[in-house]
Amino acid sequence: MPAGPAEVAPGLTYASTASRFAAYLIDIIIVGIIGSIIAGIFVGGTLTTIESGNGAFGNGTFSGNWSTMMSPVYSIVTVALGAAYFILSWSGGRRATLGQRVLHLQVGNAVDGRSVTTEQAIRRWIGLGAFLSLLNLVPPLAPAASLVELLWIIVLLITTATSPTKQGIHDRFANSAVVRPIGASNTLATACLVIAIIVLVLALLSIVALIFLGSQVSTILSAQGTSI
Repeated sequence: MPAGPAEVAPGLTYASTASRFAAYLIDIIIVGIIGSIIAGIFVGGTLTTIESGNGAFGNGTFSGNWSTMMSPVYSIVTVALGAAYFILSWSGGRRATLGQRVLHLQVGNAVDGRSVTTEQAIRRWIGLGAFLSLLNLVPPLAPAASLVELLWIIVLLITTATSPTKQGIHDRFANSAVVRPIGASNTLATACLVIAIIVLVLALLSIVALIFLGSQVSTILSAQGTSI
């Protein structure tokens, strides 16, 4: 009989790279959805105020549009929201994000398995490199921002997969480790199902938003067309 997964603590083993990546996809989709909603509300309200002549750029002196405002606002909102989401989920005894809970994963101190401290959670989030999306705010660096993020994710995947303890660079930087119960169901099919549900909910929310904000969006687009 093949040997089962090695225990790192009673009933626990190191989580696989694939399950951790699937959990991360679920988490970034959640953060992306909420961030898009917040950024969209902020940008929509700002453009409406500006075009009505009540803002600092009123009376047609503002030359921006939805897309030029949405990109930097979205980057700032998602980085701030993501930092709060991951740091608070890992620290304070909570041990896991929503995506990690779906796949029965837990983040703990690599030495004794206790909950990570807030400082460790901050270091782990920094190690994930999510803040690299702020490069979009620097015009000369914006074209390379997505490539830098992608390369860093690849580095994290490789260092996690090749580590005997499944500790990527971010885990080593924070002195953390990710484990799961040996007998827990932990399949990628579960992750794919959750991701599909999230995408479906996102699509429904988009439809509802267009229904309720249709007149506002039409006004903004008309104003932009007139200014052009």
